Amino acid sequence: MSELLVATANAHKVSELAQLLGPTVRVHSTGTSDARIEVEETAGTFEGNALLKALAWAGHLARG
Repeated sequence: MSELLVATANAHKVSELAQLLGPTVRVHSTGTSDARIEVEETAGTFEGNALLKALAWAGHLARG
């Protein structure tokens, strides 16, 4: 089974994504983490802001 970390605390978004991906992907939300990372959404697009969040979480997880 594959696992995916989604950089959102929005449970509805996580649920929709899990439903789209099906049972072979386990979707996790950063909203269930003890860590709180605030990312200023300055990119101007949904895609750009998603990338900012993903990069912030990737950096956090890489530091362990």
